[in-house]
Amino acid sequence: MSRCSRPVRFHGRWCLTDETTYLSRGGSDGRELPVTVVTSAQQERITVMRRAGVTYANIATHIGINLNTVKTWCRRAGVTPDTSVPQVADPVGVWCLSCGAPIASARPAKFCCEACRRSWWHAHPEAGQRRAFYEFTCPECGQGFAAYGNKTRVYCSHACYIRHRFGTRGGRR
Repeated sequence: MSRCSRPVRFHGRWCLTDETTYLSRGGSDGRELPVTVVTSAQQERITVMRRAGVTYANIATHIGINLNTVKTWCRRAGVTPDTSVPQVADPVGVWCLSCGAPIASARPAKFCCEACRRSWWHAHPEAGQRRAFYEFTCPECGQGFAAYGNKTRVYCSHACYIRHRFGTRGGRR
């Protein structure tokens, strides 16, 4: 394990609250298996959502951790839906995807502020639906390439453009 800010006991083993996984001796063969640890920030978000009646599956999807990790943590911590709290079926639009803060907006939103939106998209670039990919073949080198968002692109690189346009390797003739 790396440097620890606050070590805690987890299943008879010391681990960090800031880490999400660590290796544990598992099985009879003694190989190391990853074990997921719920961080304190995730614990708070899970508690708020579960008390509001959000399902385990929706919590896991919203926070980005395993469904069974959420179930196990809720059962061990004794977190159950609270009838005195307004019940929510879907957490999207109620809590920020990045920080978990309540969203106070009249229109549908996923994030509480611009900083949270930028940080979440920076951490999850694969979540975007990138549809504007165009396939081309470079007239200079013959190599196939894909360009995002530019359907008029001709060359795969600036060097190929210079070679094709001026007949040089980037310098003077």
